Amino acid sequence: MAEARYLDGHPAIFPEAVRVWDDQVHATEQLAALADRLAELDGASPPEADASDAVATRVSEFLADLVEPAKVTALEKLGEGERAMRIATGWLRARAAPQMRPGEGSE
Repeated sequence: MAEARYLDGHPAIFPEAVRVWDDQVHATEQLAALADRLAELDGASPPEADASDAVATRVSEFLADLVEPAKVTALEKLGEGERAMRIATGWLRARAAPQMRPGEGSE
């Protein structure tokens, strides 16, 4: 995801680990499908609704937690302190927003 967005899809580090991870995800998906089918044949009730939107949102948050500080550090090293400050401020506000209570943070 980060490599696709920032590096035009080129692997940054550990390309073999990425391939192994992709293989593992594929195998896990196959096992999950098999388990669902066996449960269905055994008369088990279907699984609850998929929370893939929640998972995707959380993954995006984790990704931002890795990428945004790295961008800030890189910009500071390049002498772009003002731009780094804007990125850091936006990232911190986004991190604090879900934790704020109604009425807080209104500027």
